[in-house]
Amino acid sequence: MSVVHDQIPAQASGRLAGAIRSALIAYWLAMLVAFHWPLEQFPLQSFRWSDKLVHVGLYGGFALLLSVYLDQRARQLGNGKYSRSMVAGLAFTIAVAQGILDEITQPLTHRTFDLWDWAADSLGAVLAIGLWAMLALLCRAGNSNELAQS
Repeated sequence: MSVVHDQIPAQASGRLAGAIRSALIAYWLAMLVAFHWPLEQFPLQSFRWSDKLVHVGLYGGFALLLSVYLDQRARQLGNGKYSRSMVAGLAFTIAVAQGILDEITQPLTHRTFDLWDWAADSLGAVLAIGLWAMLALLCRAGNSNELAQS
């Protein structure tokens, strides 16, 4: 486990996980509404590629929140027996599955399935999970330096 996590009391850690879970659920619900709302009511439809940027950004945010939440839960439940690569793989799998599920269900709300939207969702997930992994490594390196200096 990381030094920072070990210094957080169990009660505070549980509250943090609850807050992250609540943010993740709210974000996911907002994404469901955004990706299933009738398209004619969105002003972005005139510029096709802006839609892809929206997909990258929203799925990036989703994957980032999901990675943080899964990492926090793994630390609480795993007794140090987890790896960040497992968390990253699970977060990516969930985000990509959610992306294809969104595309498959969009015709139910008179929108169209678009494989490029799914590719943009996946790209957003990869970029965000990569960012999360780099930040986690930087935090771990910072914690190691603090221990070496004390």
